Amino acid sequence: MRVLECVERGLHPLKTSLCVMSRAENANGSILMSSPIFKHVFGKSNVSRSYDLPFDIYSRKFHYYNAKKQGLPTDRDFVDFIESWAKVTFSVSLEWIFISKRIFRINTFSRIMPVLTIFFPILLMRDSLISRRH
Repeated sequence: MRVLECVERGLHPLKTSLCVMSRAENANGSILMSSPIFKHVFGKSNVSRSYDLPFDIYSRKFHYYNAKKQGLPTDRDFVDFIESWAKVTFSVSLEWIFISKRIFRINTFSRIMPVLTIFFPILLMRDSLISRRH
């Protein structure tokens, strides 16, 4: 799925820092999927949380407390490196992926079969009326 997410955005899957996160309140920002470059730069696997990242996911600024807690360096070069990658990292919500894919399918279907999209609801209504009579 992460390759598809990059390709749909016109990005190279092996050169893009992408993570798919759960935004559910009970998930605490679980990283569900991530691109190889994201894993390499931030040293995170798919099974981690947003609060374990060395940057704040909203401001994209270096998070000194998390870095110290994980034993990461906090020198200026490392901070600049992390912040530069954090700025170009795509954080996509899993819910948004499903919504955008559903909209894409509906739009594609209506372009391919415009007549069916007009008559399909009418056929459903007609079938439901017929089934009520019997």
